[in-house]
Amino acid sequence: MRYMSDKVLITLVYVLLMFSGNILAEEWPVKRKIDLSSGFGDFRQNRFHTGVDIRTGGKSGESLFSPVDGYIHRIRASYTGYGKGLYIQGDNGYIYVFAHLKDFAAEIDTVLKQAQLASKRYFQDIYLPKDSIRIKKGEFLGYSGQTGAGAPHLHFEKRTAENYPLNPLLHEFDLNDKIAPVFESIGFKQLENNDLFDTGTRELEFPVSGKSATRYTLDTVLSFKSPFGIYTSVFDNMRAGGMKQAVYSVKLYIDDNLYYESVFDTLDFDVQRSVNFEYKYSHAVNGDKRVRRLYHGIGNEYDGSRSPNNSNGIIGVTDNLRPGYHKVKIIAEDCFGNSSTLTYDFIWTGTPNVYVLDSIQKVNLDKRIFYFSPNVDITNFKIDSIVPFLNRGQLWGRVRTSEVSKLDNGQIICTITGNGSERATMKLYLFSGKAVIRDNLFSGLLERGKSSVWLDYEVLDDGLLVKLKVRSRISSDSRLEIYANDSLLGFEYPTHFSMEEYRCFIPPKPAYKRIDKIGFSMSKDTIYHTLYRDSLNLHIIGYEDNQQIAIKDMVYEFNKNTVYKPMFVDFATKPSVPEMGIRYVSGKYMLYPEAFVCKNDFKVSYHIGENNRFAPQAGLVWIDEKKNEKFWLETEYDGAYLTTTSSGGGTFAPAYDLVAPEIARLSHKDGATYRNLTPTISFLLTDDLSGIQDDRSIVVKLNGDWMIPEYDPESGQFFTKVLAPLKVGKHHLGIEITDRAGNKFEQYLNFFVKK
Repeated sequence: MRYMSDKVLITLVYVLLMFSGNILAEEWPVKRKIDLSSGFGDFRQNRFHTGVDIRTGGKSGESLFSPVDGYIHRIRASYTGYGKGLYIQGDNGYIYVFAHLKDFAAEIDTVLKQAQLASKRYFQDIYLPKDSIRIKKGEFLGYSGQTGAGAPHLHFEKRTAENYPLNPLLHEFDLNDKIAPVFESIGFKQLENNDLFDTGTRELEFPVSGKSATRYTLDTVLSFKSPFGIYTSVFDNMRAGGMKQAVYSVKLYIDDNLYYESVFDTLDFDVQRSVNFEYKYSHAVNGDKRVRRLYHGIGNEYDGSRSPNNSNGIIGVTDNLRPGYHKVKIIAEDCFGNSSTLTYDFIWTGTPNVYVLDSIQKVNLDKRIFYFSPNVDITNFKIDSIVPFLNRGQLWGRVRTSEVSKLDNGQIICTITGNGSERATMKLYLFSGKAVIRDNLFSGLLERGKSSVWLDYEVLDDGLLVKLKVRSRISSDSRLEIYANDSLLGFEYPTHFSMEEYRCFIPPKPAYKRIDKIGFSMSKDTIYHTLYRDSLNLHIIGYEDNQQIAIKDMVYEFNKNTVYKPMFVDFATKPSVPEMGIRYVSGKYMLYPEAFVCKNDFKVSYHIGENNRFAPQAGLVWIDEKKNEKFWLETEYDGAYLTTTSSGGGTFAPAYDLVAPEIARLSHKDGATYRNLTPTISFLLTDDLSGIQDDRSIVVKLNGDWMIPEYDPESGQFFTKVLAPLKVGKHHLGIEITDRAGNKFEQYLNFFVKK
């Protein structure tokens, strides 16, 4: 009997544990099969995506249920952002967030509607007392929708008690996911010095090859002379053919040692702008939102990315990277252990020249011998051959009348024969398997060139790239002269890439805070003729506490906290031309680069004047030139200036909005009779430019009573529900809509109802 009692007791304990575990377990808020359209940590403009987006079959109305026992903690309603949002405080200590809902359950909806009617405001943010509305796990909460932003879906979050978002897929919400992440490309960025890659750029990017469903490689072997960072386009799928989402974990290994990792486990609302450093910002704002950076930039405060060796993921920044071959391995892993690996080799030289020129022996007019010594330890370079290459125009080719021999001490002797060898532009190419190492020029760079020269430049996120286009049959030294207000600020010396192209990367420096002219010459000697490109509007922002830059009637205001580190910006103007649907006040104003990372928004103001009678109906617009789309910015008018704020560059223009909003498909007609005593009043709202500012911009009254205005700015759909049955007879409907520019639409009508 004693034995039987112990056995029964053990069984009872086991059953109780299983039962309690089931009670504590969390459940997905929808009953359908879970399919995600966005993942935790996905890129959004200036913020992380702090939850997961659950697909609802492309339509609203999916029933939602509580994942845990708890109480309703917060109710929100807005036309933007989360739209209709619901927050549950779980008895387990966690907070659960539901966004973009269509409707709430009756008890919750009553609280919201009472607050809206009392304040005559649609926008609400209501915090409820503890346990005022208790919720059981599996209890009905409401219906999914598309309020706030996006197509129909449910945005779902799990947060700690301290309000830190957690990755739900790592915290109790499981999926049947057997699909490994997918690599698409690999990129490299120069991060130190003034160096450029052999392409004359600061960045390189290559597609990768898939060896299998989980193994990828880069088919070429690159060589690097100075510190660089790596970025990679990689995404995760929950199912074959599913929506692309952020990968949970990306780890970079150099020679099998962990070098950097970025993990999306938990997020912090206080460091949301760090998303611009976790992803490649210039790619993300142009639609490629899956490119992850594997190095830490200045301003990145997200602690889920880290380097164990104080390198911040920058390769070559420490002294312990030996010259020669190295192996890279990048492992991308999802929340369920599915992983893919990208591997490739690279060569680190750590110096502009592997070989340095010791001396030149001139044998005769047609023959010269060049003696070189290694500048670094070449033991691990695995050099197959060394060949001098000759430059003609833009092209480089082998010097066919050359011979290279190696000495036991590592030196090499290069013999060049042929007419004109003395002036030939040459450099050494070192071949090692699939890799090619290009040393700098060792011959042919004359002190002075005679040629036609054109100067162009590009503002990058980390400096100014100046390009000289040359029409010449020789190579020579070159120089740039940097000016402001006719004062010479300094000299820069471009790198020769070919007889027809020279490039110079200039990082920000205090001396160049303002540049209005650049001189250029095909000689380092200042006694020779200099050409100029003037009327420039180049500035460096981030050095001054209060920096105002006026371009005609447009004024930009920056300070030290606008950007994370000083950077070049460029300003230009162009005339506006008549366009359908918009009337410009003046021309267009361009700020370059179009996309750059801001720490804080900066102010943009346009002087429209005191006597412009249309000024109250004017505003500043941002123009997407590629898509020909206009976006009205939140603009204030103080009697003389139109003022807004921005978090990036691009094209700005002052414009008038003189056209009032319009409605179509109004559900009720003047004089018509309807049998529905609790009708829904609906219409389609359109506005050409400035749009609707907030819930106070739409006022619908029935018989003089304010109606709750439900509105979706993306689709233009509006509706309001009659909450109490109407009396039989005549009813008066008034609609007043005001856009951001103050243009007002009004419509009033009478309709009748009967049983």
